[in-house]
Amino acid sequence: MKVRNLLVLFLSVTFATACAAQDEADSETAEASYDTSADEAALAALSESYATHYNLGHADMVAANYADDAVTVFADGGVQLGRAEIEAGLTATLAGSPTLTIDREALHLAGDVAVVRGHFSVSTPVEGADPVVVTGHYMTWFGRKDGEWKIQVVASTYDSEPAPEMLMGTMSPNLDDVEDTAMDGLMTAYETAWAAGDASAVAMLYTEDAHVAFANQSVVEGRAAVEARLAERIGGTVDIHAKGSMDLGDGYMVNGGWYAIASDEGVSDGKYLLLARTADDGSQQIQWLVSNGRPTPAMAE
Repeated sequence: MKVRNLLVLFLSVTFATACAAQDEADSETAEASYDTSADEAALAALSESYATHYNLGHADMVAANYADDAVTVFADGGVQLGRAEIEAGLTATLAGSPTLTIDREALHLAGDVAVVRGHFSVSTPVEGADPVVVTGHYMTWFGRKDGEWKIQVVASTYDSEPAPEMLMGTMSPNLDDVEDTAMDGLMTAYETAWAAGDASAVAMLYTEDAHVAFANQSVVEGRAAVEARLAERIGGTVDIHAKGSMDLGDGYMVNGGWYAIASDEGVSDGKYLLLARTADDGSQQIQWLVSNGRPTPAMAE
């Protein structure tokens, strides 16, 4: 089976698994609020353990933080599917003795599902030269099963334009794969406003307090800043292909997939993970977004 089809399969399985877990959690807590402090502490401890063992070169211990069917989408567009593949990738990466720093910035907790966003830095030593330092932003979707929190999906992006050799990962799946339709209204509105070149209309699809890490750029916060950033890059058409959505309750939903932008300059594509919130009028708006991307090989030449 092709990697691109595996990506869709794993995203479908992980979203379906988490949806089932969330339905069970909702039924148990629908009539009662609960103290989230223990969950918040457990998730913070998981991130701390992740960084500690990463920096010690313990690939197996880092991989233990992932669900069996986890998906990792790297800033360069590369994808790893399942804990075994993730551990193999970590083993290769950690052989270079990199140092990871994680700054968790915000948490959305919903029963047995959590979404965390933050900033990361990885410094890798180079003999006879300065270390190579990579920084960026990430969003992680966690699921809890049998009392343990595990990473289900994580997506990251660089926070500045990287060197061309750092954008080598395989990108988008085929168009013939099954699409998720739970957020069709938002996606269609986004595509329509983008095609019209209307940065203001696209920005209205974000919340007033949106936190957005567009591909290979610094973060922007707030709808006005999102509009200004969009005005710099909008053009051509965008096709968005959602591969999985999950209702978190209380008007929130998490969604992941891939996109392609076609313009006079060529085609670029990437992947994304977002947290959406339902507005007062019932429409969905993007509150958090992490997207990565790269030009097609023809554009990069």
